[in-house]
Amino acid sequence: MIRPIERFRNLKFRNKLLLSYLIVVLVPMITFGQYAYDRSVHYMKEQANARLAESVNKMARTMEDKSGQANRIMDYIAYSTMIQQIISNNYTDLIKLQEDYRGKLEPTFTNVLSLHPDVVALTIYTASPLPEFGKLLLSRDRVADKRWYREASPVTGWHREDGKLIAARKIVELTGNRELGVLSMAMDGDAFFRDAFQSSLSQYGVALYDRESRPLYRSHVMPDGRSALPDDVLLSDASGELRHDGAEYWLLRTTVAGTGWTLAFYCPTKQLTSQASDIIGAMVTLIVGSLVVVLAMIWLFSSTFVRRIRLLNNRMKQVGKGNLEVDIGSPVKDEIGDLTNAFGMMVRKINGLIDEVYTGELRQKDAELRALQAQINPHFLYNTLSIMKWKAIEIN
Repeated sequence: MIRPIERFRNLKFRNKLLLSYLIVVLVPMITFGQYAYDRSVHYMKEQANARLAESVNKMARTMEDKSGQANRIMDYIAYSTMIQQIISNNYTDLIKLQEDYRGKLEPTFTNVLSLHPDVVALTIYTASPLPEFGKLLLSRDRVADKRWYREASPVTGWHREDGKLIAARKIVELTGNRELGVLSMAMDGDAFFRDAFQSSLSQYGVALYDRESRPLYRSHVMPDGRSALPDDVLLSDASGELRHDGAEYWLLRTTVAGTGWTLAFYCPTKQLTSQASDIIGAMVTLIVGSLVVVLAMIWLFSSTFVRRIRLLNNRMKQVGKGNLEVDIGSPVKDEIGDLTNAFGMMVRKINGLIDEVYTGELRQKDAELRALQAQINPHFLYNTLSIMKWKAIEIN
C-alpha cells in the first residue's frame, strides 16, 4: 500500500502545485470562516441575551406596576377609616346599617370595580356578627378553609385559584392591632398577566411564581409548538444556557420588586441564533466564489510554471536522442530560466567538445596517412628501379 507521502512524491509537478496551493488557501479560509461563524454566533447570542434581559426587566417593571396598582387599591380600602368604622361597628339600628351599606360601602366598592376592569370581585370577610351584604361583605366562614385566607397577613399576598388571581390581606384597626377582617380582591389571572406578557408570548416561554415558588402564571406551549419547561427546571439554580430533553434553552430569571415574585423567561437556543443559517449561506457562497477565483488563478500560474518545465524537459529528451543543435535558452531570470540557460550552455559546451575531439581525430588520421605515404614512396621507387634493372639485364 502506497503511503500518502509517496503518493504525493509521485504526483505530477502540476498536480503538486495545485494541491499545495489548495491546502495553503483552504486551511486559512476554512479557519477564518469557522472563526467568523463562531464569533457571529457568539455576538448574536450576546445581542439576544441583552434583548431577552431587557424584555425580562421590562416585564418585571410592568408586573411591578400592575401589582403596585392592585396593592394601592388594597391599601385604599384597608386603611379607609369609613370602612373600618362600618365593619367594626356593632349596629343596633338596622336603618343606619343599611344607610352605611348603601351610601358608603357600596359606592366605594362600585367605584373601584368600575375604574379597574381587571378586578372581578372585591370582598371583605369578617368574623363580626354584621349581616352579609351582597358580595361586598361576607362571613369568614365561607372561606375559612381557603389557603389564601389562612395565609392572609397585613401585607398583601397573592394566590392563584380556579383561574383567578387573588390578592388578600388582613384589615387591621388603625387605632389598635385588632383584626377586623380579611380583604380579598379577585382578578382574571389570564387577562392580568396576558396584558403584561403579550409582546413576548409569541417569542418566549414565560412563567411567574410567588414567594413560595407556586406558579401564578405559565405558558404551556412554546412558540415553536414544543411543551414548556417544567417548574423544577425553571426554579433550579441553572441560568443562561441549559439542556433539557435533548434540546438547548436559554433561561433568564428576575424578581419582581415589591412582590417577591420570580419571573422566568426562556426560549430555544437555536431561536437566538436563527440568523446563523443566513451567515452560513453567505459564508459558503463567499468561500465557493473565492475558491473559483483562486482555482482559476492557480490553474493559470501552474500552467505557466509547468509549461516552461515541460519545454525544458522536451529539449532534454531531444538532446538525449543526440540532437545537439537544439536551441536552448530563456530570457526569464528566475530559477527555471537559470536552469534552462545552464542546460543550454552545457549542451553548447558538449557540442564544442565534440567538434574539437572530432577535428583532432581527423587531423591525427591525416598525419598518420601522410606518414604512411612517406614510408611507401621510397620503397615504390626502389622496386621500380630494381625491376627496370632486371629487365635490362634480361634483354641483354
